[in-house]
Amino acid sequence: MEKVICIVGGGAASIAFLDGFMRKLKGKEGSGYTIYVVEKNPAFGPGAAYYDDIGSNLLNTKTGFITIFPERKGDFHDWLHNHPEHWQWKYPNFDASHDTYAPRPLFGQYLQSAFSKTVSNAVKNGMKVVPVNAEVMDVKKHREGYSVETACSISIHADYVFLMCGTLENARQDTPKMAAGVISNPYPVSKLTSWLGKDKDVAIIGSRLSAIDTIIALKEAGHLGKIVMHSRSGYFPSVRGTQGRFSPRNLTQENINNIRSKKSSLSLREVVDMVRDDLELYFRDHPDDPQEPLALPAPIENFGTFLSEEIALAEGPRGWQAVLYATNAIIDDLWGLIRDEDKEVFRERYLSIFLSYRVSIPRENAIKIKKYFDEGALEFKSGPVRVEKNENGFPVVINKMSNEEVFDFVVLATGSPKRLSKSNSKLMTNLEKKGLISSHPHGGLEVAGDTYQVIREDGKPENGLFAVGEVTSGKFFFTSALDIICRHAQRAAVSFYEDSHESEAISYRADGAR
Repeated sequence: MEKVICIVGGGAASIAFLDGFMRKLKGKEGSGYTIYVVEKNPAFGPGAAYYDDIGSNLLNTKTGFITIFPERKGDFHDWLHNHPEHWQWKYPNFDASHDTYAPRPLFGQYLQSAFSKTVSNAVKNGMKVVPVNAEVMDVKKHREGYSVETACSISIHADYVFLMCGTLENARQDTPKMAAGVISNPYPVSKLTSWLGKDKDVAIIGSRLSAIDTIIALKEAGHLGKIVMHSRSGYFPSVRGTQGRFSPRNLTQENINNIRSKKSSLSLREVVDMVRDDLELYFRDHPDDPQEPLALPAPIENFGTFLSEEIALAEGPRGWQAVLYATNAIIDDLWGLIRDEDKEVFRERYLSIFLSYRVSIPRENAIKIKKYFDEGALEFKSGPVRVEKNENGFPVVINKMSNEEVFDFVVLATGSPKRLSKSNSKLMTNLEKKGLISSHPHGGLEVAGDTYQVIREDGKPENGLFAVGEVTSGKFFFTSALDIICRHAQRAAVSFYEDSHESEAISYRADGAR
């Protein structure tokens, strides 16, 4: 009997899932599945993260390392050199060498090509894949299966539904074509250069990648008004050095499995010791590299000095970055081993520090930000803030000392909100109201770690409803890196295949017994 799967979201996770599921089927049973991929954006593959936008939005992973297919190292680099006709006309000045940082929209073109190729391969193997351009508003549970309801009144009946929605937006406050307002999502940043007059005063809430993209987009479009970046934590991303990849000896899957077999949990101190041990091994392997220590930094006091030091350090290799990036392969399993009380301490005290270290930026972007700061075109402010509106409708940024500053526009460049209820997702709101999903205390929704089934309000898994990606950050901690998203999507594909085929085998044996 044919089974129907509906994937909500047509970005990187959906490509990795389709590829993993197809390879698991091995072309033998593909004709038994129809898979609908429902994507609200016009293009399939890029998702919101790599949407067609301006070229100043750069990847923070080198061209030679990034790929949508984990088993095909260098696939993006190979695509660039094998298909220059797809991109050189649009990015004539981009150097497609191994160590450059490509524009994110260019990587989006690669993902669009990868989606088409994956679908084509699936069809050749007898699997039906139906792309649908629509926004999913609700998933309704029936006695048998689900109906996936879209904003344009398309209803898809499915046996299984996978939520691969990417980064959720903050609750919408956008006010285009008005004199002032709060913009809840900066992407695509090209819209900001159209909406915001060049003389407007703008506050950017946030200091990581989306905030940096926003500032560079505005300045390269000729913005002349005041721009203030508010880092609520007081930190700013580190700048990516020239180091290559590192193969850890402590932070490995084998070691994690060995630890799990001997003890039920790890303390933060034990994890830090593992990182430091691997860093020592890195320097033993690379004795000529600068032995930059990995220490807890204080919040930034002088932004210009901080940037100057980071830019200088990024001229050479930074060993601790190689060690931290290598944790991508095991970070979800490692997080699962940390004691619950230590997770709380980490999120309260150290998360912002970790992200400032772990989510770095290319040196060329740091140089641009420093230039704006040195010219007086950008201010950097630290500390928690809240945003309100005054009697004239203008946004006001209020700091912990209750000092107020009025702006023409405030841009919320803060990533996904921790609580589903604070997002702009009608789908998540509807699912949560019905109790089909439940919020994870650390953010996003609750899922079973082995099957990716969502956990209902009553604490039980919802057998036919699954979630992968940023919405599972509470469970898996760091889910924003592409390689981690792809790994989870492929794990979900394997788990789903094995569980569904085991269930079919049990049902078949039961029918035979009758």
